[in-house]
Amino acid sequence: MSTVHKGLTVTVTLDEKNIPYVNGLLSEYRKDLKIYQETYRKSLSTTFFISWLTLPEQQYAGKERLPARILLLSSYVGSKAAHLRELVAFLGPQLRQVFSQSPEFPTGEIDEQELIRFLQRKSIPNTFYSGFKFITTREADREAALKAAVLDYLQAAPEINSDSSPSEVKEKIERYVENHPKAPLGVAGDSVFLSK
Repeated sequence: MSTVHKGLTVTVTLDEKNIPYVNGLLSEYRKDLKIYQETYRKSLSTTFFISWLTLPEQQYAGKERLPARILLLSSYVGSKAAHLRELVAFLGPQLRQVFSQSPEFPTGEIDEQELIRFLQRKSIPNTFYSGFKFITTREADREAALKAAVLDYLQAAPEINSDSSPSEVKEKIERYVENHPKAPLGVAGDSVFLSK
């Protein structure tokens, strides 16, 4: 049994050389979230989930070059317009700082309304998030801790790079979780889940 919430995915291209800088920003934002969880909860009251990531340049099916990207993903209740206003009101400086690394971001100073329009233009329609009702809050917290541990591992793992295939990355993550008994393993039945 599950419930479906509205989802938002905003994606823009990124020069590959800027990925370490953007990842550093995102790491700092994660640290802030840990310190100011209650402020985030109050200020982003319609938001269930929010995550940022970068993807390196890749070759798709050995033919097509896919550019490096920044992705912002969230799930929420209410209207998309209200969700975008809430994100911009609370995370405006962070949104500007990260997305300004993309050549797709407007040049010069932009106000809140222009930032909302930018997010709207760069969002991908028809995304969704399915939250399972049988997962307890404790399990969701353990899973969030596991996700943070895996993200920290990925940023520090020299053996994972843009030449690594998705299956290689998956195997290395699974090995990391198996070999680190102190990693906050999120388990539902017989399966390990990695996303909230």
